Amino acid sequence: MARKVEDGHGTRLRSERGISLIHVAVAIFVLMGFSAFVLDHGVLMLARAQAQNAADAAAIAAVTTRVKDEPGDTPPPANSMSEKVLVKTVDQHHIIGGSTTAKMWNWTCPTGVAGWCARVDVVRDGTNGSDAVPVYFATLFGITQQKIRATATAVAAAANGTRCMKPWLIPDKWSEVQPPGDEYNPPTDIYTPYDYVTKTPGTGYGLVNIGTTVLIKPGNPAAAISPSDYYEVGDATTYEEAITGCLITKKIGDTIDVLPGNRKGPTKSGVETLTADGPVDVIVGLFSPAEFESLDRKSGSFSLTIVNMMSVRLTGVEANGTVHGVITGGVGEDLGTGPTPTGAGALFWKIQLVR
Repeated sequence: MARKVEDGHGTRLRSERGISLIHVAVAIFVLMGFSAFVLDHGVLMLARAQAQNAADAAAIAAVTTRVKDEPGDTPPPANSMSEKVLVKTVDQHHIIGGSTTAKMWNWTCPTGVAGWCARVDVVRDGTNGSDAVPVYFATLFGITQQKIRATATAVAAAANGTRCMKPWLIPDKWSEVQPPGDEYNPPTDIYTPYDYVTKTPGTGYGLVNIGTTVLIKPGNPAAAISPSDYYEVGDATTYEEAITGCLITKKIGDTIDVLPGNRKGPTKSGVETLTADGPVDVIVGLFSPAEFESLDRKSGSFSLTIVNMMSVRLTGVEANGTVHGVITGGVGEDLGTGPTPTGAGALFWKIQLVR
C-alpha cells in the first residue's frame, strides 16, 4: 500500500509543539490576578488596621489629656493640649506607604453616651490633603489606588474606684471659718460631703481644685486634723511597695483600717523611686474630717470610710515624709455598684472606647 505523503503545512497544523506556551501565558495572567488580589488586598487590610490603631490611640490620648489637664463639660478650645496630643498621636502612627494622613476630630459624644468624648477620623483616601494607599500589581488592571478611613470615639465616664490606690487617706476639703486656718475645728468649721443621691457637691474637693498645689504630710491621730494630713493604709510590710506599685484596690464607700506609726523613711524612698523619671499621677482616698473627729483615736488604730478619690501629680518628697504634689484629673475604674461622683464633684474618670 502506498503511504500518504503530507506537505509541511499540514504537519505544522497537526503538531502539538508550543502548546505549553499558551498554558503558561494563561497561568501567568491568572497568577497576576491572584497576586493583585492577595498582595494589594493584604496591603489594604494592613493599612486599615494601622489607621484604626492610630484613631483608637489618638481618641484615648485626647480624652486622657482632657481628664488630667483640661477637665470640664466645655470642649477643649482650638490648639489646646488635648488637641495637640491628639494630632501628635496620629502623626506618630505610620500607615503603610508613608504618605500624608489626614485627621479630623470633634468633642461630641454619640447619642446615648454620657461623659467627655473625643472622636477621631483618620483618612487616607485622597481627600482632606491625604494620599490614598498605593497599589502594586493592581495597576495592571487599571486600579491605581486604595482608599481607607478609620474612626474611633473615646469617652471619660464616671468612675468609683481604682486598682492602684496609693497607701494614703487624706481629709476631704472643708469650709474654714475658725482660726487657725490649718485645722479642722468643728462645729464652726463646716464640712459637707458630696451627696451621691442628688449629685450635689459639698465643701469637698472638686473640679475647681484641679491645679491646686498640695503638701501631703504625715498626720498625727492625737492632734487636730490639718488639710492634706495623710494616714497610712494597707499592709505595713508592703507599705513602700504600695507606693511604687499597685497593691491596693479600693472604691468609694469602702472602709479601711489606718496603720499605726509614721513611716517617713519608706515614704521618702517610695516616692523618690516612683518619681525618679519625673512627676507621676497617683490616686489617693479622701475621708470625712467629721468622721475622723468622731472617732476614738487614742490607740492609734482606727478605720475610715473613703468618701471620694482624687488624683495628685507627685513632684517630690521631703525627708520628713511630706509629699509635694498638684491636684489633677485622674483615671480610675468602675468597680461595681457603689457611690459614683459626677459633675463638679468628680475628680477621676474611667477611659474607654465606645466606637
